[in-house]
Amino acid sequence: MLGFPKVLKTEVSLHNKRTDCWIIIKDKVYDVTSYVEEHPGGDAILVHAGDDSIEGFFGYASSTKTRLNLFILHSNKGDEMSFFPKEE
Repeated sequence: MLGFPKVLKTEVSLHNKRTDCWIIIKDKVYDVTSYVEEHPGGDAILVHAGDDSIEGFFGYASSTKTRLNLFILHSNKGDEMSFFPKEE
């Protein structure tokens, strides 16, 4: 998307803790910090914090996939990511 800032995957990798957790799923970056404590798998969400989480994500309930839209930050384009505002 035009007009949105770019960030590198290295930026996402900095958000790798319980209090600051971003994940990448299908070329999109999500800020799931507010969801970490609610995650039904407990700390499993932190395994891929700051990294690609597609392997851990697929296979979970489809309701989780729908809810994920609440946390979207970026869409990955190779090594760069385009910013997307969170859906209201």
